[in-house]
Amino acid sequence: MRSLQCKGDGDLLVTQTRSPIGHSRELRKVLKSLGLRKTGQVRIFDQEQPAIKGQLRLVDRFVRTESLALPMSIATSDSPDSKDMAQLGELWYEIGERPALRLSFSHREFVQVEVYEDFFALAWATALPFSAYLARTCDLMPKQAPSDEETGVLAMRGMGKHVVTSGRGALSRAAIEPSNVLFLRIDYPQLSVTWRTPSQRRGGAWEPGESGLIAESFESLRWARLIRRTATPEIASRALGVVDAFGLIIKV
Repeated sequence: MRSLQCKGDGDLLVTQTRSPIGHSRELRKVLKSLGLRKTGQVRIFDQEQPAIKGQLRLVDRFVRTESLALPMSIATSDSPDSKDMAQLGELWYEIGERPALRLSFSHREFVQVEVYEDFFALAWATALPFSAYLARTCDLMPKQAPSDEETGVLAMRGMGKHVVTSGRGALSRAAIEPSNVLFLRIDYPQLSVTWRTPSQRRGGAWEPGESGLIAESFESLRWARLIRRTATPEIASRALGVVDAFGLIIKV
């Protein structure tokens, strides 16, 4: 599996795509200074740093860069009240007489919780491409990689259908071709995580992706960090408050 840098900040994802073997020592030094030591390694940077821009120009044939900036349709708004966008909807419902709640915001952003007998499920809107999601969450996932016994569900461009395989196999394939991933679910012991790609709808409207987790234990700070790093702006800015409120529902 590719090596990932775990970092929550930055807006430029850089992946080394070629080996510098046989090229100049200076070029190898630049890649090393960027923290890129082998093909497939990923780093996240602040693209406004002049030094980073200069280094990337020197090695542009050996890296792929992807902007993590949010789509303009959700990063800004024509509304004069865009700095204080109000919650648009609050929907309470039940699953087998157990509580569930979905909160809706502008630009199709949402976050929801569903409570089951032995576990709970959280889901929220995301604008991140899969490679960025993977890099921003790896330190919040279980330290031990999923084994061949855990299940993984993967959908990629060109597949035609969802494929059920081992968690290790699904995660490894997704990490090799992150730009082609449409959906991924990985089952760890006592935790499952999911990600679905954002997309453009007919007419150009933006459709957020979806990130989520299913867990037995409620770890409020861990889940708040996960939401803050991966959710769309309205959800991310409310991460801790949302998780605290959901925690009260889960413990009912």
